[in-house]
Order: sequence, then structure tokens, then C-alpha cells
Amino acid sequence: MDPSRAENQQLRAENAALRAELQELEAVRAELHQEQLKLEAITAVAERQALEIAKLKRQLLGPKSERVTEDHEAQLHIFGRLPEPEKPKQAGTKPTRRKRKGTGRRNLADSPLPKRRVDGKAPVEGCPCCKGPLKHIGDAVSYRWEIIPARAEVLQIVQGKYACPSCPGEGVVASECPESFALPKAMCGNGLLALVLADKYGDHIPLNRQVKRLDRLGIDVNTATLCGWVRAGAEAMRPIAQQIEREVLAGNWLRADATGFPVLDGTKGRAARHHLWAFGNHEHVAFQSTPDKEGTTVAEVLEGFDGTLIVDGASDFNLVAKAAGVQRAGCWAHARRKFFEASNTDPGTAAVGLAAIRRLFQAERLAKDGSVEDRQRPARALRQPVVGRKNWLFASSEGGAQSACVLFTLVGSCLLQGLDPRAYLQEVLGRLESDPAVRLTPAAIRAERENRLVG
Repeated sequence: MDPSRAENQQLRAENAALRAELQELEAVRAELHQEQLKLEAITAVAERQALEIAKLKRQLLGPKSERVTEDHEAQLHIFGRLPEPEKPKQAGTKPTRRKRKGTGRRNLADSPLPKRRVDGKAPVEGCPCCKGPLKHIGDAVSYRWEIIPARAEVLQIVQGKYACPSCPGEGVVASECPESFALPKAMCGNGLLALVLADKYGDHIPLNRQVKRLDRLGIDVNTATLCGWVRAGAEAMRPIAQQIEREVLAGNWLRADATGFPVLDGTKGRAARHHLWAFGNHEHVAFQSTPDKEGTTVAEVLEGFDGTLIVDGASDFNLVAKAAGVQRAGCWAHARRKFFEASNTDPGTAAVGLAAIRRLFQAERLAKDGSVEDRQRPARALRQPVVGRKNWLFASSEGGAQSACVLFTLVGSCLLQGLDPRAYLQEVLGRLESDPAVRLTPAAIRAERENRLVG
């Protein structure tokens, strides 16, 4: 064989071998590239899940974990993007130091609670030195809380029966009932009914647990009986809740929000997802339940409102925001949360936004026409049924949902007015027959009590 031809064949063989090796290397490279893409995808998913977990933790633990204090704000200057505020300096002034909070025992001498004096026994023995009598030279006074356990009783209501001995055909006349009971045919007084309602809708104690507690007090009732009392009590006080709603919608601004509200609709025991709407101002908060959150439904809930509507960015409020006389305003608390969530990915921009919003909140607190504290109250009031939902899980029917809205409205408005829900409910339950609803709202009751103190 020609040597040149043999050499050519050898080179071709080597070239083919090299091509095969190159193909194998390309396959390995492609496989490594796919593995790298998978790793990057897994890393992205892990990072996204970490952000979601952090977000859920913030939502669970509340806004305290998002707080930006003055010390934190000072640290934000390291980004070089937050300008130092100019503060006027006065000659001869010394820098003020922040006062430390007291750490001692709380002074209960000025507590509004009633006080019961308990005197210590005088020492029987005399002076340990001379055995002579001791002279009282003063007192060491201390205070502590105590509680009087709940006590149940049975009201024996006696109504005299009268008849004319000369006119036996005129029948019998009974004396008036000495007390006005909200539920005349029920076996509960106004105090017991107020306790059941306040415990369920203020302290989120389910009725089945209340049955056990009442049994320990000697009151033998079942859950169905309490359900009937709750429904009847809510119906009796519905005019007050409607009056609160009218007053809220008549204001020049309101804060609105919504959350899910499971309601049993009778289809195989499954709960339908209804929606619980809270809308209010610094005076009152009103609640309504709807089967959906369409724009037309929200417009019906807020029908008649004319003013500034403070809501989040949800599209549910788009239609009502377009109504004549309604001006939509964003919620700085929601906007702030977005800056806080961005602090992991863009800390510089997030720091500027958080510091600016913090200063805005401080300025609003100092304003005379309201405060951010007031305007966030309806949002916090919405948390009341959300917390309670962890205990009672759902409403048993559409009627039960509407009753719950009445009581959420009354209890939530009590909390805004600083009133004890149980004491308020007991008072208004006894005044339903004699007073109009406009005089029985929590704001009206608080004003009435303040006027009595002044008078």
C-alpha cells in the first residue's frame, strides 16, 4: 500500500476519533448546562419560598416586626441616600437624653376600679426592748389587683294580679314587669345575654365552651339555646347597627377592608366563601357579609358614601371609587409593607421609603384633624372577627352571618370608643323599648356618660 495513502487513512481515523470525543464532550457540556439550569431554578424557588415564609411570618407576628425606630433610621444613612434633617441649634442648650421607662411596680392608687381596704392586725406584743405599748405612727400602703368570682342568681319576678270585686266580669289586671328584658320569652336576663354576646364576639369564646362555664355556675343550658339567644339578641339590636352604618356612610372619610368569611350554605355541609367587609372611621366601624366581592356588591355596601375612601390596591373598590363625590386614597400602611418586603433585595431604596413613611406617620399623629392611629382602627377592628374565626371557624348559615355582622359592629364600635362591650350591651338591652337607636350607639352612650360626669 502506498505510504501516503496509509497515512491519509490513519489521519482520517484519528479525525473521526476526535470528532467522536468532541461529540461526547458536547453532550457532557449540554448535560452540565441542563443541571446548572435545574440548580438555578431550584435556587430561585428556594429564594422565593424564603421570601414568602418571611412575609407570612410578618403577617402572623404583626406590624411590630416591621417597625423602624429612630436608631434604625440612623443606620439607614450608610446607604448615602437619606438626607440628614436640618435641626436648628440654640446656644447654651445641652443635648437631651431619652428617658428610661420605669421598671418598678405599677401604682394602682389612681386606678378607677373600686377599692376595698384591708387593715393589718396590730401587733399584740409590746416593744421588744422595754415591753411597753406601741404607738401607731403611720401606715405602709400597697395595692394589688383582686377579682370577685362571677356569681349566678335566679330573678324571681313577681307581678301582682288585681281584680275589681264589684266588677267580676272585667277580668284581671297585672302589674308591669319591674325590668325591661330584651328577650321577654327567654330564660335569660339582660346581664346573662350581654355576657354571652360579649364573650363570643369580643373575647372569641365559642358557645360550646360557654355552656361548660355556665354549667359550673349552676346555669343548665345547651348550645342550641345559646344560639337562639344570640340570634334573637342580634335581631333586637339590629336597628343600632343600622344606625351606626348610616353614621359611618354620612362621614367625609372612611377606611374599608375585607376578609374571607366561611358560611355553611346547606350544600353537603360545605362552607361557601363569603366576604366580611369592615368600613368605619375613628367613631364607629360597621360590618357586612356578602356572598361575593364583585364591584357592584361593594358599591351596594358603600351606597350613599360621599368623601375620601381609604382602601388598599384591590380592584374590588374600583367601581365605588368612580362614583360621583368619592375620592380614592391609598393606604400608607399597605405601601409601607411593600417597601419592607423589598428591604432584602433593594435595601437602599427600601430604607429611603421606610424612613419617609415613618416621618409622615409622625406628622399625621401631630395633626389636629386626626391621626394615623385613628385611621388604622377600622383595619384593626377587622382583626377581631379574624381572630375569632380561629375558634368558631365558620358561620352556620346566612342568617347567622348577618347576626354576626350586627354584633361585630356593636362590639367593634365599643372598642373604638373605649367601652366595655359587656357593660354596654347590658345597658342598651334594657333600653331598647324606651330609647331610639340614635341614642344607643357606643358613641352616643359614651357622650351620655361624659355629660353625666360633667353635670
